[in-house]
Amino acid sequence: MVGSLIVAMRTSPVKLCMCALLCSPLLPNSLGAATNYVPFAATLSSNSFCTVDISILHPTQCAVGAKEVEMRAEKVRTLTTKGLENYLRKHVAPIVIGPKGVPYLLDHQHLARVLQRSGASKVLYAEVKENWSDLSVQEFWTRMKAHEWVYLHDETGKGPVDPANLPQTIEAMRDDPYRSVAWLVRKDGGYLDTSAPFADFQWADFFRARIHLGNDTNALDAAAQEGMKLARSPEAKALPGYIAPTAKTIP
Repeated sequence: MVGSLIVAMRTSPVKLCMCALLCSPLLPNSLGAATNYVPFAATLSSNSFCTVDISILHPTQCAVGAKEVEMRAEKVRTLTTKGLENYLRKHVAPIVIGPKGVPYLLDHQHLARVLQRSGASKVLYAEVKENWSDLSVQEFWTRMKAHEWVYLHDETGKGPVDPANLPQTIEAMRDDPYRSVAWLVRKDGGYLDTSAPFADFQWADFFRARIHLGNDTNALDAAAQEGMKLARSPEAKALPGYIAPTAKTIP
């Protein structure tokens, strides 16, 4: 399959954030270049581009935020066929080929779940970051940890868990409601999107320790409002994407 990989870049007042994103090792290597996408195969070399069935992808984290998935799925359902195609080409998923040729998804795990939930697509456009299919299972996970390409904490924030206990499919990923709280806070400008590994989970754990989630239907929205205040507090200054309060943002 032949197509162009187009990454939309808008001028941002936060140059540091843009620099961090552009330097991320998980971003596609050929920004703006013509790209050949071939069907996934276990023999693909690093820097190859392919289409891969979401059903065969293995997650590199235990959980997603179900509320984020739900909200994004609603948006994806409104896209035209062309709009969806353009969206997926702008969100090329980084993968690693592991032992026995198994593809592991390094990022865009929420997107993969969104596509399943919405029924919009069964495949992702992907870039092979490494082919480690010849490694032993132990060597593979040692390298994954060294690259910070796996998040070994469960949906309650406890860990590290054994890599063998990670979900075996995208569909089997569990819900971490505090991950949704973090996404809602970031979406509303509480902190910056950064290239730091699993930054949203770091924020989720920060909120988990400070916000009680109720059981009513508005619990996540209420938690996100509280999270917006906490995100600008001195307690959060060590977290990736922290935005220091100014005279205009201090309540």
